[in-house]
Amino acid sequence: MTEQQITINVNPHQLDRVTDEWLVMLWHVAQANPADGFENEEPGDLVMKIGWEIIRRWLNAAPTEMYHHQQRHYYWKQLSRFAKWNGTEWVARDPDQETTCGSSAGNAVNTAGQTARREIREFLEVKQAERAAVRPPEPGPVEASR
Repeated sequence: MTEQQITINVNPHQLDRVTDEWLVMLWHVAQANPADGFENEEPGDLVMKIGWEIIRRWLNAAPTEMYHHQQRHYYWKQLSRFAKWNGTEWVARDPDQETTCGSSAGNAVNTAGQTARREIREFLEVKQAERAAVRPPEPGPVEASR
């Protein structure tokens, strides 16, 4: 028998229509996908959608809210404090440029974020100065090995 290649097409919008057996197979295939998930978001998105469908089916007997808390919420909030998505890539936010959210609460959060960024910047500058001032220790006498 010669080497063969198998192609499996997946429609992430119709996962609710496949059998349980097919869904499990899709999970394994999506995990084995050789695409670079750090350079392309599609492999991770597909695995996430398949995983949510698996979980949705398991929880079908006990309906519950599934999307209120998401794993990415915290990281997205932290990342968006320091960078913004320009449609192509993440770009650093200008720490001195005030952003507004349209409310006093939003402005207070932005002001606190600017203060935190300034304090982090000052802390890093102090640490860099300390490292520059510290000289490496002089080598001591070498002990004779026994």
